[in-house]
Amino acid sequence: MAFNLTNKGQGGTYGIVNVVMAEPETGAFPTDEMFKRIESGDSDAGDNNVNVGKWRTGSFGFSAIVMDSVSFNDSAPSENDLYVEDADTIYATLRSDEGSKGFTLDTYDLSKEAYMALYGAYEEGIGSPGSNDEYDEAWVVEPAKIPDLVKAVQIMTRKFGDFPSKTFQWAKMKVTVTKAGTIGKSGFPNLHLEFKQLANFSSTGVAQAGHRWKLTNQADYAAAGGTGWDVGE
Repeated sequence: MAFNLTNKGQGGTYGIVNVVMAEPETGAFPTDEMFKRIESGDSDAGDNNVNVGKWRTGSFGFSAIVMDSVSFNDSAPSENDLYVEDADTIYATLRSDEGSKGFTLDTYDLSKEAYMALYGAYEEGIGSPGSNDEYDEAWVVEPAKIPDLVKAVQIMTRKFGDFPSKTFQWAKMKVTVTKAGTIGKSGFPNLHLEFKQLANFSSTGVAQAGHRWKLTNQADYAAAGGTGWDVGE
C-alpha cells in the first residue's frame, strides 16, 4: 500500500510557485490577501478594474527566479568554550549570539518594477515636461540613499505527486540586494537577495512568532498560478 505524503502532511518541497513580499504588520502576519494580486471586486481594484492583476501597495512578487536559487541559509548559534588550568575538558560554554534564520534567492528580473520595489528607484523623464514623450525614454534612478528594506515574505512551493504544496510565511525580514552575474553571451546578470528573519514584537514590546507554514489549499494554489494539481484531487 502506497504511503500518501499529502494526506499525512509530510514530505519535502518541490519547486517554487511564487515568492512575494508585503508590508509587515506590528506583531502579526499580514493577511493572505496582501500576498495576492488585486482581483476584480477588491476595494483597491479601481475604476473599471484598472488595477486588477497588479500587486497591492507595498507588495511585490518575484518573476524569473533562477532555478534552485531559493535556498535556506540558517546559521546555528555561536558559542565560546571556556577552559581552566585544572581540567582537560570544557569548563563552561557561553553563547555569543543566537544565530540567524533566512534564505537566499536569485532573479533575472531587472525590470523597472523590481528596481522600484527593491531599491526605492523612481522614474525620471527626459522629454518635455507635460508632453507625450516625457517618459518615453525615462531613466530608472536609484536614490542617493537606498532605504532599508524590511518586509513580510511568503514562499509557496509546487505540488508534485505525493509532495504537497506548502506555504511558508515570515512576519518580518531584512532584505539585502546585490547585483551579480555576467553581462555577456554566456549568461545573464541577476539580482541576489538575502532574506534574514527579524524579531517580531507587538506594540507593547512582547515577542511574537515570526515564522509559520501550512499545506496550501487548492484555491490559493490556483490563484497563484500553480500547476500540477488535478481538478477534484
